[in-house]
Amino acid sequence: MESNRGDRRDTETTVIYVSREFFDMIKSGTKTLELRVAFPSFAKLTPGNRVNFSSGSGEQIEVRILAIRNYKTIDDVKTSEDLSRLAPGMTERQLTSAAKRIFKESDIQKHGLLMIEFAKMA
Repeated sequence: MESNRGDRRDTETTVIYVSREFFDMIKSGTKTLELRVAFPSFAKLTPGNRVNFSSGSGEQIEVRILAIRNYKTIDDVKTSEDLSRLAPGMTERQLTSAAKRIFKESDIQKHGLLMIEFAKMA
């Protein structure tokens, strides 16, 4: 007999917390990429999964994952991704500075980075 555990996990919706600024960008549709340290807790995310973004205020935005990409460094991200979809309105320098504030270099070296490409649910 097969376990339902895999099925149940596939239907669970992951909540990812973001700053209010980024939440508003997701809500407006201008932000369609999210960068995270590739901690094991994100290993279950796959294209087709639903994710809810929250700013912590109770409001959430449901999205569907379109693609997952892995990177070793911030520089790899900067050379491979459309940064205007990750942090609309930020320059590359501002994005680098923000990433250094948000992510610990030791975490990046240990786990790498995970780019989540998504589309808002209707």
